[in-house]
Amino acid sequence: MAKGWRCCHLLAIMGRMSHRKGFDARRFARSQEVRLVAGFFIILYLVGGPLIWYFYGAGAALLALLCMTGALLFFLALYGLVSLLGRWANRDYT
Repeated sequence: MAKGWRCCHLLAIMGRMSHRKGFDARRFARSQEVRLVAGFFIILYLVGGPLIWYFYGAGAALLALLCMTGALLFFLALYGLVSLLGRWANRDYT
């Protein structure tokens, strides 16, 4: 009896999986872009900052932190602008 229940449960799960949407390449590319950029800035802060501190001292590390934060804000502003322009260009005129 338990074996039959497992079979029905498995069929129910497979039925839900068949209603999933297909692979969306644009959504995947956008999520991959976000992951790569986030990973870059995390590595930049976690590796670059301490290395600058180690080789050049606290003053240089604080200045580097300021510059890295400025670069992050500049990138976010550009990314936001490009995203808004992309949405504006793809809107429907119906």
